[in-house]
Amino acid sequence: MSDLEKKHSDGMTLSEFCSSADYSEGMVLHRFDSWTNAKVKAGVEDANSCPNCGKYYARLSNHWNKCGEPELSQKQKNIITGAVMSDASVTEKGSVSIYNSNKQFLEWVDKKLGFMSYGVYLNDSGENRHKRNMKSGFDVERDAEYKDIYRVGCPTHSFTRGMRELYKENGKEIHEIELNPEIIKLWYVGDGGLNWSDDKYAYPEIRAISQSMFDDELESMFDKFDLDVSVSSGSIRIYSDADKFLSLIGEAPDGMEYKWENKNRDIYNELKP
Repeated sequence: MSDLEKKHSDGMTLSEFCSSADYSEGMVLHRFDSWTNAKVKAGVEDANSCPNCGKYYARLSNHWNKCGEPELSQKQKNIITGAVMSDASVTEKGSVSIYNSNKQFLEWVDKKLGFMSYGVYLNDSGENRHKRNMKSGFDVERDAEYKDIYRVGCPTHSFTRGMRELYKENGKEIHEIELNPEIIKLWYVGDGGLNWSDDKYAYPEIRAISQSMFDDELESMFDKFDLDVSVSSGSIRIYSDADKFLSLIGEAPDGMEYKWENKNRDIYNELKP
């Protein structure tokens, strides 16, 4: 009987084993392949499993250097691309961070991304943001609403490193992306919403004013979709084809249903978080 089996036969839990100084790193690696794999199985650490080998690692990108990088599904690529076109950021090394105050939406993103998500975490509390802005003098409105900001992080992958190539001297140049309905959906959710002309009708709008692009470049991205798109000062508006646009991009992600309710403002306000 091995030392490990003796320990377990004596009633030592896996959690105790993982934290025990009696067990060397070599013993852990022999049984579990990594400390992270052991801790996950002990229920004391959260990590992602590699789709190639099924083992858990805190930093999949490091592990993929040995195990081999898995292929991403088209859905994973679409979600990451659409998020990067809006508020998500890509580091120089290629790791992606997707931010939003809507935790339910990021939980939907986390589920859809699978192994390409490290989970949903609180990135910055509304209370802390308010205190910082008050201290700096940036915001003197003490009654302003500050929501908690959550984050989904993605491991570095050759696909995400390709997303970093969108960053040019003047910012992200998203006109290099070929749109599809799912990419547009994530872009709309992150950088867009409904603009109400009255209480009975609203049109979708995506505000891309932070992008380094001309209006005609933005408009040309939608040519293949046969939509009546109007672009001005970096804002993409769909007036007469609102229903067609919302139908094109498909069902709303969890937590974002209000951005699809363009008929009744009361219902829209009820759905809005």
